[in-house]
Amino acid sequence: MEKEIHQAVVLIDNDDEHFTLSTNKPKVLMNLVDRPMLRYTIDMLTLSNIDEIYLFCSQFFEEIKKFIELTKFMNFQIKN
Repeated sequence: MEKEIHQAVVLIDNDDEHFTLSTNKPKVLMNLVDRPMLRYTIDMLTLSNIDEIYLFCSQFFEEIKKFIELTKFMNFQIKN
């Protein structure tokens, strides 16, 4: 019997029309208490036994990619 794979899709684009804090940094990389908001999301999905996480962004791809690489999430692969 094959293992069931649990997946999640996270939409992480900025909504500059309604809430503008910074134009040079994605909002998901801004700190909330002690770490970036994206870190909370990935940690919670990992704790929920999600096997594959797809991050969708059309802005700030390089900054988000750098965050993922520097954080060294377990088995995280980046694909364009």
